[in-house]
Amino acid sequence: MVSEPQRIWGAAAVAVALLAAGSFSLAQRQWRHDLSQARRAGETSVAELAPLLESALRSARYADVPDVLQRWGRADPTVALITVTARNGFELGRFSRDASAAPQLQFQVPFTYGYAGDAVVTLTVDTAGALARRRQLAVELALGNLVLDVLILGAARLLVDNRRTVRRYRVLYAANEALIVGSDEREAFLARIVEAVVREGGYALVWIGFLAGDGSLEPAAVAGPAAGYAEGLEITSRPDVPQGQGPSGRSLREGRAVVVGDFRSEPAMSPWATRARLYRIRSSMAVPLVVDGVTLGLLGLYSGTAQHFDADERAMAEQLAADIAFGLEHRRRGERVRVELERNRRFLENAVDFVHIMDRDGRLVAASRSFCEFLGYPFEELVGRQPQTWNVDVDDARVHSDVGRALGGEVVRFASVYRRRDGATADVEVLLSAFSIGGEIYLYASARSLAELKRLERELLDAANREQRRLGQEMHDGLGHELTTAALAAEMLAAGARAQGLPTAAALDSLAGDVRRCIGTARAIVRGLSPLVEVGGSLAGGLAELGGGKRSVSGTDVIVDADPDCDAGLSAEAKSHLFRIAQEALQNALKYARASRVWISLGREGGQVVLTVGDDGVGLPDDYAERSGYGMGTMSYRARALRGRLDVEPRAGGGTLITCRVPQGV
Repeated sequence: MVSEPQRIWGAAAVAVALLAAGSFSLAQRQWRHDLSQARRAGETSVAELAPLLESALRSARYADVPDVLQRWGRADPTVALITVTARNGFELGRFSRDASAAPQLQFQVPFTYGYAGDAVVTLTVDTAGALARRRQLAVELALGNLVLDVLILGAARLLVDNRRTVRRYRVLYAANEALIVGSDEREAFLARIVEAVVREGGYALVWIGFLAGDGSLEPAAVAGPAAGYAEGLEITSRPDVPQGQGPSGRSLREGRAVVVGDFRSEPAMSPWATRARLYRIRSSMAVPLVVDGVTLGLLGLYSGTAQHFDADERAMAEQLAADIAFGLEHRRRGERVRVELERNRRFLENAVDFVHIMDRDGRLVAASRSFCEFLGYPFEELVGRQPQTWNVDVDDARVHSDVGRALGGEVVRFASVYRRRDGATADVEVLLSAFSIGGEIYLYASARSLAELKRLERELLDAANREQRRLGQEMHDGLGHELTTAALAAEMLAAGARAQGLPTAAALDSLAGDVRRCIGTARAIVRGLSPLVEVGGSLAGGLAELGGGKRSVSGTDVIVDADPDCDAGLSAEAKSHLFRIAQEALQNALKYARASRVWISLGREGGQVVLTVGDDGVGLPDDYAERSGYGMGTMSYRARALRGRLDVEPRAGGGTLITCRVPQGV
């Protein structure tokens, strides 16, 4: 099969040959034209000379004949010789000029003068001028042909180079187009690539193979007229076996391109020469497919032309291999991304928690099916919306704080209230964190309904509180009365003994003191079990007693401002929880804050009962979120049990402020 460069060079050779033939033909035609002109000129000249000579001879002016010949000959530089000869052979006159070695033309005209006077004029013309013009024309045509030949061959060379360049670009374009279009099946995807390279590159054979775990190369796609050459071909990267000694094995081991210029002349290719001759393969190139320094496989290119893989062809083949390797890696990563996307999609579809993902501005971009179903919205109506759509408990300052903490790498946990499409609300616990994809930051929120958990928590706490109140009441009403009776009896016996002067009086006084101390211990236990028992169940009274007792023990000023009206509408369990929150907050302030003053307040605000405990101490540590322990967790737990919220924040002016808000009537 004749290649396109061969056709171009053949056309250039034909053009050069035709140009040479045309130039030769032109020179010959010019030479014939000059000779014809010389003949016509000679015939005309001798025809015009004969009457002049005839006139001179008729007048017996024989001496004029030489003069006529001289004038005539000198007037025409092409005249080499003129002779006038009588019939008897006598030469009547002659003109001669040094003649060149060029061919000459001779013309004769007979004429008659006087009675029986016959003569012949002979004119010889030199063709040196015509020959010189012929030579000059030949030189000019040769120079012109040389210039044109150079232009034709240069144009052919440029055309061949252009065709080769265009071909190389077409090969790369076709391969990259196949890479971009791709296919779901790897075999079909690779087949498109090798077929495109064969179609645009004119190769006899193109194949792609991948390394197996044992070092062998497994062809994955083959194309080209010589595809049969690859059938049964065994290639390995191992250097200790014959199958690894060829160019492909070397390319795999060395991680570089290996070129075979001519299968017939390279001794190393003798094991494959017969097979290559059968499929008319003359040269080949093996290029490794490398990704991140790791050889995945090989690209094999085969040509029916010897020395086909010059520097430009090698550069194109290496770029082609790099593009294929990149495309394969991109496809592999794309497959991983598709798998990951499918996994995430199924996760969102099947997530039990209410998962929703927002961009940095809080706009919803993805959500689980459980989240949409819980709120009663289709996803299409939720996408692009912000949390105000479903979150009742949205405070701009708090949202800004929570988002800032999440963007800082913290997993933020908080309680909130979600509003469904039908207007119903539900308590939820939300986990908020941030992640990044492609430089874009997103917020991941996972919410869980607290309805059942809160019900169980509340029942548990209520049961515990009821049991504590029962034990406290029993100790107050039973053990307390009995100890009081015992103390009074001991005091009465001691008084009687002293009156009688009995030595047992001192022992009875000591016994009465011990019983009174037991009464104090019992009361402390009662307050621990049910702190509001001794104040008739009043939360305001309990807070006042709590502040007074702590002030006397610690020396820290504890200021209590409790509105007694807040007790109305609060259940005994709610009062107990709020008291315990205040008790724990006060204990923390006295133990850790190094405060000189603590404020406890209880009031109403917007349909809520608000309990605050503030101090002027050292404030919250920087790692407060990580260090918050059991006590803080218990306070948050109690607040959630009352469908309330607990906030811990720095106090204006220094120190810490703990605020608990619960619905009135809880």
